[in-house]
Amino acid sequence: MKRFIQLCIRYANYGMVISVLLIVGQLHAAELSHYNAKKIQYASQLQQEGKLGEAIDVLSLLNPNAKYDQAYIARVLGVFYWQNEQAKKAISELDKSVSLASLDKQSQWQTEKMRADIYYSEYQFSKAISHYQHLLVSEYSTSSDKQRTELASNKNEIYLRVANAYYQKQSWKNCLTYIRQFVPNNSNEKIQKYKIQLVSELQLSFWRPAEKTAQRLIELEPNHKMWWQQLIAAQLQQQKTDKALVNYALAKQQGIQFEAQDFKTLSQLYSQNRLPERAAQIMDEMFIQYPKTKTEPELVRQATYWQMAKEWANAEKAWQQAAQHNAEHYWSLAKLQAHQKAYKRALISTEKAKSVISVPEYRLMKVRLYYKLSRYNDALAQAKRLNEAYPSEEVKDWIQYLKHKE
Repeated sequence: MKRFIQLCIRYANYGMVISVLLIVGQLHAAELSHYNAKKIQYASQLQQEGKLGEAIDVLSLLNPNAKYDQAYIARVLGVFYWQNEQAKKAISELDKSVSLASLDKQSQWQTEKMRADIYYSEYQFSKAISHYQHLLVSEYSTSSDKQRTELASNKNEIYLRVANAYYQKQSWKNCLTYIRQFVPNNSNEKIQKYKIQLVSELQLSFWRPAEKTAQRLIELEPNHKMWWQQLIAAQLQQQKTDKALVNYALAKQQGIQFEAQDFKTLSQLYSQNRLPERAAQIMDEMFIQYPKTKTEPELVRQATYWQMAKEWANAEKAWQQAAQHNAEHYWSLAKLQAHQKAYKRALISTEKAKSVISVPEYRLMKVRLYYKLSRYNDALAQAKRLNEAYPSEEVKDWIQYLKHKE
């Protein structure tokens, strides 16, 4: 976005180059004295030859009496100074021209706009805004469709400039007010408008408008990942997880390159929408594309998703991988294996979890597993040992029951 703002400022500078040609080309011989008109023409010639310093010297030496001549010369000098990278002097001359109020209304309006443009190009946004706002409520007589179109176009451009200026000041409400009034004329201008509008809406937590703006940007730039991300973020803020899920899938179909965090978010969305199997599958894709993400927490999350989906073999595999990072996950693995009647494997996993679980948990699990494996004597021995250290009604019941199995 910063680069975009810089491009807008560069565009403003380009407009100034055009302006000086218009200024010098619109000499009014009937109003300018003959002497001053000739000097301005000569200075213009020097400027076009790249001799800006000499052009400035020619005009600086003039001392006209007529206010119109003073205003006109100050206006041209202002542009020359700006082109010569002397912004302060340029602003000073344009201030002088405007304050004299001797030019026709159209020229007066254009001069004030040039002054605002220089403030804008010099990143003096508060001053630029003040002058631009005055221009928006100012008018000058238009006698042709061409003039009316030009004035409307200039004011439309000012809405964009003011929005950009407020953007730089992070004044989001004001930025939004002005960018909404800017009317784009082509797809590039639409993108410029919606970029600024989207950032403002997100900063203001205007989630519903931000969602619509992001959709407009996707229509214009379907391969731009940022717009998909902002669309989904706005939908998640509104608890529209179902729509966010659909858009993640559409982004993937569009060929958007997913980062690891995108895969994580997508898997979470599938889980929230009661699609744990798809959530686990997305994590598999992430592990393949970003092997470093295959960490203990992510493996635990995937194992949980597989388990929720009742994909027992995949869940067991994921728990085994998680357990290689941290032995405490052997306990989750043992319980899953016991649930699946894989009692021998559960016994092995329980043994591996011995150091990270409590003695009662360890002994009681072995009692149950030995019983399931019809190893009643081993089960009874475990129950007796457990009862000696941690007596309970449940263990006593096991002892009584197992005695009858001997």
